[in-house]
Amino acid sequence: MTDQDINVAIVKACPGVFVRPIGQSGWNYNSSSAGRVLPCINGNIFDDLNAMHEAEKTLTIQLPVLPFKDSERTRYVEKLDEMCGNKGMCMATARQRAKAFL
Repeated sequence: MTDQDINVAIVKACPGVFVRPIGQSGWNYNSSSAGRVLPCINGNIFDDLNAMHEAEKTLTIQLPVLPFKDSERTRYVEKLDEMCGNKGMCMATARQRAKAFL
């Protein structure tokens, strides 16, 4: 996947989170903590940990939570752990999070 393909795939997976203002080439995200739209670092979702955190918030956890299987969030964390040696949620870069997200 190209960098642009990664951006577009994340945007499609997270309706309402990411926006591209008319006339701009980079992406912005709706920050729930700041309560406003903020630009992604370098205009790319996969370069910005805060933007990826907003994407992570869209992942579902299916109830009942135990035994922690078959939820989007569980699969995401498992992919991160594979990539980062069981330290995924703590040590993963924005790009690693983007790849695991997809």
